[in-house]
Amino acid sequence: MITLPEFSTYATMQQRKFDLEQLKVEQHIRPFEPGELEKLIEQADIEEDLDTLLAGL
Repeated sequence: MITLPEFSTYATMQQRKFDLEQLKVEQHIRPFEPGELEKLIEQADIEEDLDTLLAGL
């Protein structure tokens, strides 16, 4: 029988518990400040509509 290590690793990862707040700290994730997201959207100056952008993925 052939076993694929990536599947067993995936199954192991699915069984692990994690603390979301700790993960945020470890990954240096911070929430957006009020208005920050809107400023980033303006700076991006994206002209295509969302459907076109998603289709490109």
